[in-house]
Amino acid sequence: MKKITLFFLLTILYAAGVYAQPANDDCSGAIDILNITGSCSTSEILVDLDNTATPSAGDPGCNFAGGDLWYKLVMPASGAVRIETSSGTLDDNGMAIYTGACGALDFYACNDDAYLNGDDLMAAYEVVRPASETIYIRLWGYGGATGTFNICAVAFTPPPAATNDICADATEIIPDVSCSDIKLGSNNATDSGVAAPGCPEPDSYGGRDVWYKFVVPNTGNFSVETSVDDGSITDTMMSIYTGSCAGLTELSCDDDNGVGAFSLIQATDISGNYSIGETLYVRVWSFANLELGTFNICVAELPSLSTEEAFADTFKLFPNPARDVVNLKFTQSSGSKVAIAIYNLQGKLVQAASKTPGNQNVSLPIAHLATGMYFVKLNDGANEVTKKLMVR
Repeated sequence: MKKITLFFLLTILYAAGVYAQPANDDCSGAIDILNITGSCSTSEILVDLDNTATPSAGDPGCNFAGGDLWYKLVMPASGAVRIETSSGTLDDNGMAIYTGACGALDFYACNDDAYLNGDDLMAAYEVVRPASETIYIRLWGYGGATGTFNICAVAFTPPPAATNDICADATEIIPDVSCSDIKLGSNNATDSGVAAPGCPEPDSYGGRDVWYKFVVPNTGNFSVETSVDDGSITDTMMSIYTGSCAGLTELSCDDDNGVGAFSLIQATDISGNYSIGETLYVRVWSFANLELGTFNICVAELPSLSTEEAFADTFKLFPNPARDVVNLKFTQSSGSKVAIAIYNLQGKLVQAASKTPGNQNVSLPIAHLATGMYFVKLNDGANEVTKKLMVR
């Protein structure tokens, strides 16, 4: 009997040792990240996510899947720190950051994929908080995956705090023909509280947005563009709005139409939705809020559109490429009939239709067309324009 009792006791002790939860399984046991200087080499810690870690309460987002571990750090004198993770046997993780104290934490931000240093699926984030404040970091493997990876923190000097943090404080830009009225922007800001922009890219908005405004020039034609400053921000996103700060309507959202990964919105992108002399609002942020720094922005006054350009600007052709149906949406009411013709690459007319006065939408069935490039020609009797259409 004593031998049996001893056997079970040893079994229980062995199981407790094997399956003991790690010390930093929750916030109260968070491990310190120390020696935060200008390099990851001085603060790097090995993270070992295994099946002994249990889920902490609350879902921070960013594909949280439980099995999380906790770390903490004291903000450096600069008031800014870049928290990075790098792959080991695990190459896809998530990270959430909190302020406050264990038991009364305030969510600050989270990140899943930072696209940093070739470790595209590893998490990273740049934090700006008062010096000497303690922040808490929660780490997990994507989909509950286990394995090892590294975490480190690097101090840096943040850009100046933005003064145009909300729409009501938007910085005004005067359009000019050479785009010389360049404004230096800083996204050292907070979420402005306006509804998230409508860009289709997943997880592309993360706050830290800043605001600008301009008056539509007399030509009615313009472009709004961001560009690189010192390299601290390499990828911006931008939305443009009509209305007032108390009631904004988003007209367009752009990611990479500018140079590199910067943003560009032109008048032709929002035709029919603004007037000469109207004030438009521009919202800028870094992609997924991954980079904290500065950028340039300007508004160029472009020449008036020609009559054909203006006509081309009155409708949208979508989807393109198309498979079964292609749609024409006219953004301005017209009293004229518009002839619509589709030609193949050999110049042969393959389909014809028309838009009657007052009709704003035309749908063309194209399921019978072979895969390839076609040309859609529109003529209102005074102007003619041709657009390419890809059928797949």
